[in-house]
Amino acid sequence: MLKKAQLSWIALRDADCQFLASGAEGGSVQPMLINQCMSDKTVERESFLASLLQCEDGDQSCPLPPAN
Repeated sequence: MLKKAQLSWIALRDADCQFLASGAEGGSVQPMLINQCMSDKTVERESFLASLLQCEDGDQSCPLPPAN
């Protein structure tokens, strides 16, 4: 499940960043805007995934087992 969620998230991240940088389409700054967006969103995702490792034992809303 996690792999499928990650692949879907990557597609969404890429599409979002392409859209957010579309105002600079064709310009030399567009790749920089896309890369910064992708970096920012990846840091956010990393924090989210790390939070899943902090679930309490028995927390049924957590998709991952508690880290030991």
